[in-house]
Amino acid sequence: MSRSICGAPLLFQPGTKWNYGISTDILGRVVEIASGQTFDEFLQKHFFAPLGMSDTGFYVPAEKAHRLADVYQTNGIFLTTSEPGKTSPFLKKPANFSGGGGLISTINDYSRFLQMIANGGNFQGKQYLKEETVKLMTTSQLPDEIGSISLGEQRHGTGFGLGFSVRGAPDKRWDKDSVVGEYGWGGMASTHYWISPKHKLVVVTMEQTLPYNWNLEHLLKPIIYQAIKE
Repeated sequence: MSRSICGAPLLFQPGTKWNYGISTDILGRVVEIASGQTFDEFLQKHFFAPLGMSDTGFYVPAEKAHRLADVYQTNGIFLTTSEPGKTSPFLKKPANFSGGGGLISTINDYSRFLQMIANGGNFQGKQYLKEETVKLMTTSQLPDEIGSISLGEQRHGTGFGLGFSVRGAPDKRWDKDSVVGEYGWGGMASTHYWISPKHKLVVVTMEQTLPYNWNLEHLLKPIIYQAIKE
């Protein structure tokens, strides 16, 4: 795939716009080449096993299949099962280990990973990433002239770091209850996570609803932030 991408034309001149593309997938392949390991082996050795993320991987093994949640389809009113856990494609080992998506996890596991990020790359006394690296990940790298990212709709006041969206300025037109400095992202089935350094807060929600929507995050934020005593 990486070789095929090399011949594809650019969507626009670098540094002039933002697009949610496959850059992280390409980086996953770079990790494989640099480490001499498949991407799943690298993540298991350097992150999942030492962080205690025992329920995270690119597929669900047979002995854990009964725990895999169904995915639901919504029309805004009713929910119907669109992908039963017992027949999910994630029960089989994939041919490609995507750097940009495809991991299966739990709230507990992912909270451990995010706490490591919130701690500047450190978790329970072990440094997994350099503090400088985490700073780059959680600081918007967009030029000022780009302004904010757009994915389906314009996310006013929101930039993008190395893997996280980053709230750079208050703007009531988008995610009005978020706070400056907050960073996070979401998953295809309406899962959400965010970290607020100001409040020393890590939030993970897992919903399993298609198509993707922001409802749960936008409902939870005002409740959570209003409950915190400054």
